[in-house]
Order: sequence, then C-alpha cells, then structure tokens
Amino acid sequence: MDRSITTALAVALVLIPSQASAYHDEKHRLIDYSAHALNGGELRLGLFEQNLGVHRYVQIGTETLPWVAGVFLREVTPNANLKLGLLRTGVLDLSLRGAIYYANVAAENARGSGGGDLWIVPVSLYTSTRLLPWLSVHTEVTYAWLSAGAKVDVDRLSVRGTGLSSSLQLGVMLEARVNEVLAVTLRGRMQPYLAPTVVRSRSSESDS
Repeated sequence: MDRSITTALAVALVLIPSQASAYHDEKHRLIDYSAHALNGGELRLGLFEQNLGVHRYVQIGTETLPWVAGVFLREVTPNANLKLGLLRTGVLDLSLRGAIYYANVAAENARGSGGGDLWIVPVSLYTSTRLLPWLSVHTEVTYAWLSAGAKVDVDRLSVRGTGLSSSLQLGVMLEARVNEVLAVTLRGRMQPYLAPTVVRSRSSESDS
C-alpha cells in the first residue's frame, strides 16, 4: 500500500471521535483504568484506544498510538488487549485485563548490524466500587513482564543476548461524576516492586 495512503488512514483513525465513552449512566460507565467494560455489541473508536464489546463480560481492543507511531518511525508496535468481567453488580465490579505489546528494532552501521525483539505483557486486576451515585473509586494491581532479545554482528563477532524483567504496580482512581458527559478524576500510581533484570548472552566468532 502506498505510504501516503497508509498515513492518511492512520490519521483518520485517530481523529474519529469516541462513541461509547461519550456518555455515562447506569449501563455505560468509565471503562479506562476501571473494572467497567463495554456491553456486548458496543464499539468505541477513540483517540488512544479502540474497543469492542464481544459479550457482557468480554471486551477486546488495541491501543492507537503504537500503530500510528509506527507509520512515522517505520517500526510498528502491534498490540492487543482483552478484558474479562469477573463480577458486575453495578455497585462492585471486578475484572481482569491482559495486554501484549511487541516491537522489533533493527540497526546498521559501517561496522555491523543488529536487531532485537521486545515483548511486554501486563496483566491487571481492577475493582470499581460506587460509593455514592456520583462518586466511585477504582483500584488496580498490575504485574508486567518484559522480555528482550537481541543479536548484534560487529566485524567478525556475533553476540546474542536476552533480558528478562518484571514489575508490580498499584493504582487508585477517584471518579466524581458531574453529569453524563463530564467527570473529574484523580489518579495515582506506585511501583513497590521491580525485579532485577536477568541478562544472558553468548558470543561467537565468524571465520569469514
């Protein structure tokens, strides 16, 4: 596909206004950083994320910016996410969200070339509690796993390596709803745990 056409499609996708998150009532709640999700058959085309409600308890989606950035940086970052509703009562909701991101990076200079693969897999548990008809609190526990692998060829030396790391993040958000289209949110995050990065490598020398 012509690059100008690809760019135009990407920009058009970003500029499409949000549909499902344009209003909030008893059936349609804030779905970002919360346990709430789209209802079955609902579609959200937003600036930062596209989502589809497959079922009352199943939502799938993808984030926009990694795709759009790839158009300009020539390195696309495919990504997808899945949210499963574990409990939906309206007063207390509980959901599990998993996502996956992949990036491939290549580099080359006069002495050699190299490239690597990067995988990031965060898994989040969300709770949403309605304290008052206009006030809700949302909590988040996220465990993120990162894996990076690379190969670098410099002159006659070839080096391969992998790196593994993980982290635990906690989040809380207060949502004060003014009306069906306006809410004030206050969100905070902390990272109480970050695993040391484990790196494994091996090298070999080419005869050529």
